[in-house]
Amino acid sequence: SRIGGVPGVDWWRKKELSGGQAVEQTIHQFDIIRYFMGENAEPLEVFSYNGRGFIKDEEWPGYDTDDLSTTVVKFANGALGVITTGCYATSGNSFDSKVIFSTRDKRMEHKILGSTLIYGEEPPKEEAGSDGFIVKGDGALKAAGGALEYRESIDAGVLCDRTFIEAVISGDGSKIRSSYRDAFKSVAFTLACNKSMETGLPVKVELE
Repeated sequence: SRIGGVPGVDWWRKKELSGGQAVEQTIHQFDIIRYFMGENAEPLEVFSYNGRGFIKDEEWPGYDTDDLSTTVVKFANGALGVITTGCYATSGNSFDSKVIFSTRDKRMEHKILGSTLIYGEEPPKEEAGSDGFIVKGDGALKAAGGALEYRESIDAGVLCDRTFIEAVISGDGSKIRSSYRDAFKSVAFTLACNKSMETGLPVKVELE
């Protein structure tokens, strides 16, 4: 899920320019879902509904994109997913944006640029320090409320931007986790959702 407000730029409010929220913003969630599902569980088909009428023109003049949408995804390994996105909120109390993965005995709740909770796992006791924290690379790890918690200790957005800029300057893209070809697949995933909204029908995701 990704629920928020309307960005304060004119082009974003026009779907023909931004592609709408699923394409322009929620693609980060689509991208993470593809990354965790892996190459053998790519999205095969989507069915998306969209809704309008909650955001008024007097609030955002010229607004002509979707206020909210919900997509059902069928993956190659048989798994199903539901992705909900909306820009109707006026407060963070409206919705808790995150990606949830559920297995038979565990679940993971991931908030982009925030934290990750894994329920059904315990931290390795031999690595725990006296303060109960386990340091793993760029973050701290602890058991919290029956879950294993990873919380960001740096601004990952800055780290991503820096990695990209260094790759452009040096010509070495080996540190970039997603190639241009892979990024194209995430865009194709979101565009299939837009097509389904337009047609009212399930749409095959064309990744090639």
